[in-house]
Amino acid sequence: MEREKKDKKEYNFQTLTPINNAKLHIYDDALNFVFENNDIRNVAISGPYSAGKSSVIESYKLKSSDKRFLHISLAHFSETTSESVEGGNTTDKAILEGKILNQLIHQIKQNKIPQTKFKIKQKAEPKKIIFSTMIFITFLILVYYINSFNKWSSFVPTLKAEWLKSTLMWTTSNITLLFSGLACFVILGIATYFIITFQKNKNILKRLKLQGNEIEIFEEKDDSFFDKYLNEVLYLFEHSNADAIVFEDMDRFNANKIFEKLREINTLVNNKKAEEDRPPIRFLYLLKDDIFTSKDRTKFFDFILPIVPVIDGSNSYDQLIGHLNEGKILDLFVENFLNELSLYIDDMRILKNIYNEFIIYHNRILFKEDESQTEQENKELSDSTLINLDNNKLLGIIVYKNLFPKDFSDLHLRTGFVYTLFENKPLFIEQEIEKIDHKIGEIKEKIQLSEDEIIESINELDAIYLLGNYQIVRIAGLGVTQFKTRVQLVKAIKDNPDQVTFTTQSRYEQHLDVTSELNKIRQGQEYIERKKAIDRKTENQIEKLKVEHQRLIKQKNTVQNSKLSKFICKDNIDTIFSVTYTNEIGEQNKFEEIKGSNYFPLIKYLVRYGYIDENYSDYMTYFYENSLSRIDKNFLLSVTDQIPKDYSYSLNDPKKVISRLTLGHFDHVEILNFDLLKHLLLTKSNNDKYLISFLHQLKDTTNFHFIFGFLELGRKRETKLFIKEINNMWPNIFHSVQDEGDFSYDQKKQYSVYSLYYSPDAAIENLNKSNCLTDFIANSDDFLDIESPDIEKLIAGFSLLGVKFEWINYAEANNRVFQEVYQNNLYKLTFDLICLMLERVYGLDKSDDFKNKNYTLVISKQDEPLTQYVNRNFNHYIKEILENCDELITDAESVALSIINHTEIDPEDKNMYISYLKTSIQLIDNVNDTDIWALLLQEQIVEYSENNILNYFFHQELDLCLIDFINESDRLLEFESSTIDTKFGEESATKFFMALVNNNELTNERYESILKTFERHFKTFSNTEIDEDKIKILIKIDIMYMTEENLIFMRENYSSLLLCFIKHNIRQYTEVVINEDNFEMDELLSVLNENVEDKYKISLLEFSSDVITLKEKDYSDPVKLHILEHNFNLEDIPYLLDRYTNERSNTISKSIKTISIQHVEEIISAGYSVPFELLTELFLSDQLEMETKMELFAQCLPDMSEKHVIKSLRTLQMADYISLFERKRPTFEINKVNETILDDFKKRKWITDFDTDENNAELFRAIGRNRPDILALI
Repeated sequence: MEREKKDKKEYNFQTLTPINNAKLHIYDDALNFVFENNDIRNVAISGPYSAGKSSVIESYKLKSSDKRFLHISLAHFSETTSESVEGGNTTDKAILEGKILNQLIHQIKQNKIPQTKFKIKQKAEPKKIIFSTMIFITFLILVYYINSFNKWSSFVPTLKAEWLKSTLMWTTSNITLLFSGLACFVILGIATYFIITFQKNKNILKRLKLQGNEIEIFEEKDDSFFDKYLNEVLYLFEHSNADAIVFEDMDRFNANKIFEKLREINTLVNNKKAEEDRPPIRFLYLLKDDIFTSKDRTKFFDFILPIVPVIDGSNSYDQLIGHLNEGKILDLFVENFLNELSLYIDDMRILKNIYNEFIIYHNRILFKEDESQTEQENKELSDSTLINLDNNKLLGIIVYKNLFPKDFSDLHLRTGFVYTLFENKPLFIEQEIEKIDHKIGEIKEKIQLSEDEIIESINELDAIYLLGNYQIVRIAGLGVTQFKTRVQLVKAIKDNPDQVTFTTQSRYEQHLDVTSELNKIRQGQEYIERKKAIDRKTENQIEKLKVEHQRLIKQKNTVQNSKLSKFICKDNIDTIFSVTYTNEIGEQNKFEEIKGSNYFPLIKYLVRYGYIDENYSDYMTYFYENSLSRIDKNFLLSVTDQIPKDYSYSLNDPKKVISRLTLGHFDHVEILNFDLLKHLLLTKSNNDKYLISFLHQLKDTTNFHFIFGFLELGRKRETKLFIKEINNMWPNIFHSVQDEGDFSYDQKKQYSVYSLYYSPDAAIENLNKSNCLTDFIANSDDFLDIESPDIEKLIAGFSLLGVKFEWINYAEANNRVFQEVYQNNLYKLTFDLICLMLERVYGLDKSDDFKNKNYTLVISKQDEPLTQYVNRNFNHYIKEILENCDELITDAESVALSIINHTEIDPEDKNMYISYLKTSIQLIDNVNDTDIWALLLQEQIVEYSENNILNYFFHQELDLCLIDFINESDRLLEFESSTIDTKFGEESATKFFMALVNNNELTNERYESILKTFERHFKTFSNTEIDEDKIKILIKIDIMYMTEENLIFMRENYSSLLLCFIKHNIRQYTEVVINEDNFEMDELLSVLNENVEDKYKISLLEFSSDVITLKEKDYSDPVKLHILEHNFNLEDIPYLLDRYTNERSNTISKSIKTISIQHVEEIISAGYSVPFELLTELFLSDQLEMETKMELFAQCLPDMSEKHVIKSLRTLQMADYISLFERKRPTFEINKVNETILDDFKKRKWITDFDTDENNAELFRAIGRNRPDILALI
């Protein structure tokens, strides 16, 4: 009892019935609205199957306890009804009406419908039966008593027993007879009443036949014309005492006429209720949305309440995981599988049933029947399929069972669609392999054509076809003999297609249409194939084809050993699932009912993704393991029938299989089986002869497909035994594998790894024929990609074989194996591998330093194996670096010096290293070989310093290398003579200084910056070979002093720099050097134009009294004043007059005024224009006569404004002229000046006219005008 309790487990099974706790929300308001409106009587509650219509009603019923509902459900009769529909609508209606009445009658209490003719079997009450029996017997006794009263009265007195006679004597009295008769009449009356009432209600007797005449008993004159039961129906509905009658699943019959009758009944019933002032009865129809295909449903129903489905394919996932989680089994499944599976579940009842059935199947199939669940759970899991079931697959089977129950049942009987699908798997595999073989054949053909094609280019191919058809003699004017090869000839033809001629058979030259001819040639099938072959060679497609070839072979092996789901793809899925079955008599089953189902994609999904696979039977029933299994039996049959199965065919009990085989069977290919070989290897001591025969067959048939297929199983123990045995018996196996082209690289690699693991040294050496194993491993860049490696054996094997890896794919490599390969230097010292070690071992981030600073990085860790490996092979290492450094090396200085001073490096490599080096050498004398100093300077890798320049100079002089080196930088250099002399000997500084001064190759910047650090000077300079720009620098930095000797030297040799020399040394020039003997006027004029202090210019001006012009000169005021006073040039008068107005210096203005007064006659005679400001000053000057002023006024009058004229008249106090503006008529002396003035006034219309005075011929008479505007200016 305790065990039963312990084993008992609570399972959260789900009912398939409607729930009564649904959340109604708006549905509650809608139904309340229906019951609150008496004119709403026919209500449709619509929605798809399992939308929750019944649950809404049940929940509403629970909430509205004051309302009574009757349910008419026809769901159980859908199949019968469907068949009736096919047979005719009449039967269908009759059945429906009968079912409706049947359910209605049984939901109404009998005492509520006493008048119904439909009899309901009820349990009779014993008391009523006994009472009725007693009344009936009493009635019979009384009738007999009355009829036999006389006999009874005579009989009683004759009785001998006195007590009995005295007891019965009262029954002989007439009074007793009277009461007996009354009692009979009473009983008979009561019986008649009940009979008449029963007849009235039940209508048992419709006709009585008396003497040949029929009499209708209780004839009803209001029978309905619909049918003979209409009155009964109305009666039943009227007395149902229900507020609503719910009709469920009527839409499954597709008989819409029944709705019309029910609506009529509803109308009749409610009319009577209305007459009696009773609330109406509602008919609620639970229907699909598509029961009416048009808008008629809105005319038929008074109100339609749509139900939003609680579940469909889009939201069933949430419902599914909700139930699984509630049942605490959600963790058994993969979430993605549940998500995808739920797309095919759109019915809540089906979903719940799937859940229920999974619980049952899971707990029955998972555990053995004779053991409790607890005992099973406490056991350690074994390899048996009894407990290692995939819960996802089991759920897939359950879903398939619920949606395709018939096919699931057929699957048990080894028939049906799914069974046929898996039975045809060999056919599908064969078809798939045929496709792969076809592709392999095409690739082999392409490879073969490409390898057999001896032509290397398209031009050469064109040459074969083109020159074979025509005897071409000339291309673009050149004869064919001028082309060395046919390829060159064809190229020329293509480049000049319009200039090609050939000779005909008649020896005539004719133009060849090259373009047209080539188009014809290129359309030929043979040409096209050969062109493709050439393209594959030139574009390196052959290797890609070989890779694809290996991939297809691997795919072929995979397909042969794969389950059905593994090779279903979008290309073959339609073909596979279009399977049909033909029985022994030729009848074909196309499974149209399966393929036509909306849920057919579910089967595709479950099969395609392996949720229904070849092991489906494990999920459908129990398994018993007491005898040879069907699988093992099938294998034995394949051996005896010589029909081989796949190598991967699974055996349940290889031991039993071997026990039923003979040694002769092992000579046949049908015996080849992975499970069988595994068992033979593990039981070699007992099955040695079978194992030897098995392996010999593999060797004799070179069956590598089986060998690699077995190795791919990845069973370590069996693999170890197999490799050891096969290598021992077949030493050349790896060489044969290499020669065989049908095996992938991965297969060869795996075999070599296994051989290193599990073979002794001698066997490994035997395998390495012609270094085939060594070369394969060394050239395999991802060979170290080994999972769970045996490092010790791998490294030992590599060392034994002398493996040096060409490259290692670190991303795929096992890190521990990689480290050991690195530690043992089992790789070639190539640039790529060196960089790999720096990145992965040294932990450096990959950068340009790997190329440019490699040795610096390598020796940064002196104890690393890489450092020692490189130093032992330094010359080879340097060559690798130089080839891969992109002509740029940035090693650290100490590292670079160690390489430059290395004695084992080839001189050419050393020079190349220096040419690529960008690292600066601080001290050139750290380089031992002085012969390469020049190269160091040329490559500019020596630090730009005084020490390095001096060291080189005193070893090699100031040659071009040193000059170029000095010129290349703008860094400031500072040389100290004392330091130079101390380090390199006396007069060394002078020697270096003179070499610099006399050198024209140095740049001016370097020349100047270096020389000025010496602080040396030349009082007498005599080198005329120095360039002018260098002389200019010597002047600038005061190396050339201003002396009379140097001045003369500059005048004679560097005249263009003379002014620069003077200007730079102006004080010394003016105060010390220049004198009356060596003064030159040209130098003075040049200095005046320079930016030199005025005192030096004036000092030089004192040496000369020659005129100096001021025109276009920007001399300072003091200089100008000196020139105006001592070196004035009369030709400058117009310039000075023009400059007067803008002259800012009062001193200069006064000087110009003085010069104007002094030279007024020249101004008047030359007619120079005088500025009004200066003119006014001249008019006011006491140094000029009035006559001169009048002449000057008359000369300037035409250019003067009215205002300036009036101002001048007032300044000169010319009252007679002023009176003209008052219309006076003054007289003026006849002369040139007055005539000029009056003529100008007349032109200005200030006077009317002037002429010789009539009274005095020596005077002019002028007639003025009244000009108050002019007078106002005065």
